[in-house]
Amino acid sequence: MSAPGSSVVVLLGAGASKDAGLPLALELTGELARYLQERGDSSALDALNLIIGGLSFQGKVYGEGRAPQHDIETVLRVAQQLARRNEQPLATYVGSWHPALERLAPNGEGVVFDSLTDIAEEVIHECLRAPEAKSKFKYLEELWEIGFDIDERNPPKVFTLNYDLLLEMALEHHDRGFTTGFNDGVWSNIEFDDPARMRIYKLHGSFGWFRHEQTGVLYDRDKALDRLDITFESAGTRDEVIFATDNKLRALQPFLWMFNEFDNSVANCSFIVSVGYGFNDEHINQIISNGMSVDESRHLIVVGPGVTESMLDRAPGFSIKPQRTHFIPKGAKETLQGDLVRKKLAEITRQISADDPFAEHPPVGI
Repeated sequence: MSAPGSSVVVLLGAGASKDAGLPLALELTGELARYLQERGDSSALDALNLIIGGLSFQGKVYGEGRAPQHDIETVLRVAQQLARRNEQPLATYVGSWHPALERLAPNGEGVVFDSLTDIAEEVIHECLRAPEAKSKFKYLEELWEIGFDIDERNPPKVFTLNYDLLLEMALEHHDRGFTTGFNDGVWSNIEFDDPARMRIYKLHGSFGWFRHEQTGVLYDRDKALDRLDITFESAGTRDEVIFATDNKLRALQPFLWMFNEFDNSVANCSFIVSVGYGFNDEHINQIISNGMSVDESRHLIVVGPGVTESMLDRAPGFSIKPQRTHFIPKGAKETLQGDLVRKKLAEITRQISADDPFAEHPPVGI
């Protein structure tokens, strides 16, 4: 059973947290390089530079606009592939590897790339930690009221690709009810049935989430600390996040359920609002693109200073509908604190009514 609907669906990308001081994926690669330099880890730094050099060369081969950037996810995806390069299907067709690669990892030995990945995870966790000053991410609390100007009675559904906890902390600080699916520290989709709370679907997982090794049950580490029926802290305990993998659409719960909810929500809403999303994830783009294609009354509002129509036209798995795509070329903080999304929603709704006075207004969430 799907959770009750909403006429407004919000999608958050990394840019939504940038104004709070958190780095973007490309900037995280720079943070990793600086950390390795300060630590004096020359082997891991050489591995990182080798990967960046390879990606840059690939960019020159394919040309501008088609090259993969050396953002942290792409870098670590390559690192994981190089760590096990002898296991790759194409390995038997490679006569000789690059000399620099052989010097770093002779005969397919992948220790240096595994080490780079482990260090990167530590750096990412540290860099995406919430700032102590809550005023830095207060602006995210403004998401609560998006839709109220078009007669929504409840906060919007929010789907986020971010692992950080900024939105949850902002809402908690201002006594706004919300759920990420946990009750007494245990995840359950029943928690999303209450539309009076902001329902936050963390499509790629979250810091602080932990999956029990034996049972597979998903826990919120902090909220489950007092439970006596589980033991989860160990040296190998990692946050449950989908990161640096070629296939982010995984047949693993609750992720499969949440992606289905995203698909259903987009298919039944009137407005999709993306904030700080760069349209680089093909599986996300396909859901939005399909939702825009099947209903000619559906509108997309794109918030972000660097997202343009030409960029969306090149985005993987995305087919832009220019007449129903609206751009707010500003950062998340300026946009949310200035109520620019709310004003844009009201403006579009008025235009729809003016064009067709007998048209149905956007459905009110129940």
